[in-house]
Amino acid sequence: MQLTAVQRLWDENFCAVPSVSCPRRATPHLPDCARNLKVYVYDLPSTYHANLLEKMERRRGKSSCDYERSACAEIVRSRPRADNWDYSNLRQYAAEVPILYKFMQMPQTGPEQADLFVVPWFASTELSGFEYTPWYPRNEKCVARFEALLSNLTHFAQNPSRHVFLSSRDWTFSLLRLRQLAKSSGALLFNYGPRTAPNEILIAPSSAGFGLPLPHLTYPAKFFLFAMMDISINPIRRDIDSELRRLNATHPELSILYHPIIDHRSIPLPPLRALELMSQTLLCPIIQGDLPYQHRLFDALVAGCVPLFLRYQLDDVDDQPMKQPCEAWSWDAKNRSAMKGVARATLPRTICKEQHLPYWSTVDWHALTMRIDVSALSEGRLAEAIAALEISEIVRKRRKLERMRHHFIYERDNASPDAFSAMMVEVCNALRDPCVGGVHVRGKPACKSERATKDSRGSPVTMEAHGGAMRRAR
Repeated sequence: MQLTAVQRLWDENFCAVPSVSCPRRATPHLPDCARNLKVYVYDLPSTYHANLLEKMERRRGKSSCDYERSACAEIVRSRPRADNWDYSNLRQYAAEVPILYKFMQMPQTGPEQADLFVVPWFASTELSGFEYTPWYPRNEKCVARFEALLSNLTHFAQNPSRHVFLSSRDWTFSLLRLRQLAKSSGALLFNYGPRTAPNEILIAPSSAGFGLPLPHLTYPAKFFLFAMMDISINPIRRDIDSELRRLNATHPELSILYHPIIDHRSIPLPPLRALELMSQTLLCPIIQGDLPYQHRLFDALVAGCVPLFLRYQLDDVDDQPMKQPCEAWSWDAKNRSAMKGVARATLPRTICKEQHLPYWSTVDWHALTMRIDVSALSEGRLAEAIAALEISEIVRKRRKLERMRHHFIYERDNASPDAFSAMMVEVCNALRDPCVGGVHVRGKPACKSERATKDSRGSPVTMEAHGGAMRRAR
């Protein structure tokens, strides 16, 4: 019997790679809105997917894990200097691998009946494979490969806004040519944010919680606060460092665990120990880094440690009032001096919390997090503000987080709702959004401003925390 294009892609490319055992073909746990979606996966050459994974794994050094092909707890990490390769750090940008696996496990169809056209190209992995320039979004070789790829997308011209491109990394470091194509065509672009258009889908990173199983949470928690960060990144972290040390000195009864990171890559604790301590802690500060996306947030969520953000109120852009003021959490877009050069040059002047946190249709971020106004830091009273937080409120949010944290990992056995399930709710909303031009408004061009995503009765689509059932927000 002749193999279909999807079967060849699965069996000959992914599963033929040595030392890789293929996941069983169980349909992913999908929300109601996605259960009838018809998916077409292009039959691209293996140079766009399987070969890229092989290339990465040939340079895995001491790492105990493959490049996100299978569920793996990375107990032993690569050593950037000794192995001459930052493999373990780059693995956090490989969510496109389990996402493609799950798309391929959905019922497939021909292009004539397809609602989604999935492009099986690992755009993030492509860039990561360039040893000396993994963060260069204008990489000429990658641009040339992308242009060649477009000639294989024979249905793109007729259905651009229903095409799916995978780029599991920060928006800033995604291939510029791909970002431009998504902006001009309305194609769905999956990335880590910040989201700059309604057709961009924010996704959870791979290996949240270091790839370890969800840890059991005990009550009461043993520790109050756990922090592990590199203070050399920006002045904000240096100020936080001083406040955390002062908090520890003035409130020894709170049991503060603070482990500074020395060189931005090497964590001071073994992964298993770090996750164990986080799972025994109430509060994990998420402090502004060099970009809005931070893997530490998702490690904290999976560990059941309530994230603590600094809250910024955004009312204006370049001294011009905003039409819709918003909040930013642990990201000061106005403080350009705290950012790396590429961030200063490319990121929007305002980034609201909805633009850099995923799955708002599924996750009630207010119910899972604590926030302290940034004025506490600027006025030198952050230590007192943290100490004054209500323990009972943090415990309530920790229990809520314990019930929701499965939405931030990619389940390989498809037994329960996971990050892919939450992502598909956002895909459903994008397809129904007249700004994107999807399943229900085919042929309509993308618009410049975001509008509320509605279902057939005019209500935004959301997903309950349990079971993936769809409901209408009131």
